[in-house]
Amino acid sequence: MMSEYIESKLEETGIWGVYDEYGEFSHLMLKIRANIAAFVQSLHAVSDTCSHMLYYALALDTIPKPLRERDINAKEVLKLLEQQHDAGHPEYDKLCRLFQEITTGDDYKYLSALTNTVKHRSIVRSELNEDATGRRKEKWVLFLESFWYAGELFLRTDARDFMRKEHDRIQPLTVNIGVELNNVLMKLQSLKSSPHSGEENQ
Repeated sequence: MMSEYIESKLEETGIWGVYDEYGEFSHLMLKIRANIAAFVQSLHAVSDTCSHMLYYALALDTIPKPLRERDINAKEVLKLLEQQHDAGHPEYDKLCRLFQEITTGDDYKYLSALTNTVKHRSIVRSELNEDATGRRKEKWVLFLESFWYAGELFLRTDARDFMRKEHDRIQPLTVNIGVELNNVLMKLQSLKSSPHSGEENQ
């Protein structure tokens, strides 16, 4: 979307070309902000989706003190998984590590802050920046402006670079969590059907 606009409108004029048809540029930026908002909210929702998947697939809703529906989130489900692991389910080890990876790291912290700001407060504005010096690798960069969340300042960020890196980090983790969940379920089923399982539980 932005690349096409730059090629057709700004290659010859530079950034000042946006003022030739500013209405068109404003409409484009509005669409880009909407797409960014949808993207980050969808990406941030992956951890919640995985939380529900793990919680119900592993029957954690049947434990003595199940979570309230509104509390089924990454933090609480990971805590339950770790408790189950420590209580005698070593097969949960890799699943715990993979699930924890989804919600760790500076980029996820930024994603969470950005998503909650966009969802509950206001759209974080995006701005198109041109490097006229030739010193930067990319001539054109779409930045997300800096914003405050929970008392912390999040600095201006290259939108495309951040979105690409965080997507590429989370996407394979999601697949790996699904694969490991299947492995865990097979192990649990094997233990359940073992002729010695009844004796061990007595």
